[in-house]
Amino acid sequence: MNLLTAREKEVLLHLGTGAGNRELAGKLGIAERTVKAHIQRIVMKLDQSTRLEAAVLSVLAHNLLCADPECRPCNTPGAQHQRAGVALS
Repeated sequence: MNLLTAREKEVLLHLGTGAGNRELAGKLGIAERTVKAHIQRIVMKLDQSTRLEAAVLSVLAHNLLCADPECRPCNTPGAQHQRAGVALS
């Protein structure tokens, strides 16, 4: 994960929600083509074949990507995940 820029980590974190490019662009306040470019670089840097593989890594490495101490990932029993305004380290 250290290969990624802070912005790429943020995109990767949101990618793990299963959102599409348009939704990601809206959440991040960037153009859809910029989201596509970030995802392409993330997939390459993490040596993955698809955005789905990168999204799976996002879910598995959530604690490394999300620096919000109040964050409760979706896979925590009984928790509702909140990714809006997530601060990255």
